[in-house]
Amino acid sequence: MGYRPEPGSAQPLAGDRRGRVLWLGLYPLYALYKGELLPAHDRNSLLGTAQWQLLQRQGSGSLLDPHSGTSATFAGWLHYDRILLLGGAVAIPFGFFVRRLRPVALALAIGWLALLRGGYLPFMHVLTLLPWSALLVIGVLERAAGNWRLAGRRFPLAGWRAGRAGAAVRALVIGTVVVALGVTLASWTPALRQMTSVTAEPPLRSAERWVADNIPRNKVLVVHDAIWTDLVQKYGYQPRPIIVYKLDTDPAVRASLHRIDYLVLPNWYYGTPDGVSKYPTVMEARKHAVAVASFGSGDDGVTVYRVSALWRPR
Repeated sequence: MGYRPEPGSAQPLAGDRRGRVLWLGLYPLYALYKGELLPAHDRNSLLGTAQWQLLQRQGSGSLLDPHSGTSATFAGWLHYDRILLLGGAVAIPFGFFVRRLRPVALALAIGWLALLRGGYLPFMHVLTLLPWSALLVIGVLERAAGNWRLAGRRFPLAGWRAGRAGAAVRALVIGTVVVALGVTLASWTPALRQMTSVTAEPPLRSAERWVADNIPRNKVLVVHDAIWTDLVQKYGYQPRPIIVYKLDTDPAVRASLHRIDYLVLPNWYYGTPDGVSKYPTVMEARKHAVAVASFGSGDDGVTVYRVSALWRPR
């Protein structure tokens, strides 16, 4: 007798799907309730933001342009892990020759092509490259070492394991892997040691604590989004701090903005290649400000600027 599902056994699955649809439907319904579903000149909207994200957002440029935002972002990725990232790129053409690795190679190739198209490139895009890179590098090495199952064959080719050519190839692959592991461990060890042993407080957290101890609650702050919640809910700043990327993109924020008292942002905001076009008000405010506190160093450091009371945003 064949297997017959119990009556109603498919209902939980269908119910789960209906539940997901209902949960997703709450988002546009909430936007409609707040009057933020359709585009309007005086506020952000759900559909207007989607249109901006997909069609109007300023591109980061191509990786082939050394002065583009994409090139700067890519350099930041390499600072954290160049071995796995570049190793995955090198493995792409080899992956297309192995049937079971082709989907992985295709996914990784599409991810890399996003760096060349000239559109907007978020820093988090690297999180889509690293897992595919790890799978592809290991898969290509296994295939080179004689794992014929990756090629779709149930059994290895005759004489591969015992033949001299097979033994030579396996020895070459093993030697390459040993050298690669040595280089990788030497490269990763300092970063891993810092991540697992150094307990220094992050610059943004230090800046947040300094702001709470030294800046009155009624001042207008422009801040990084990572500390916004604490400044509002834990420390009670009123008016609420302004998240930096909303300063020049949210009409409602612009309409109510009469002054800026402090800037609390990582240093990289002022050095990004397209900073003048993305954060014009912040750049102008910094020209009329003085540094009152600094935490950390380099691009990830945070400087607190006090903006002159005589300057007003346009």
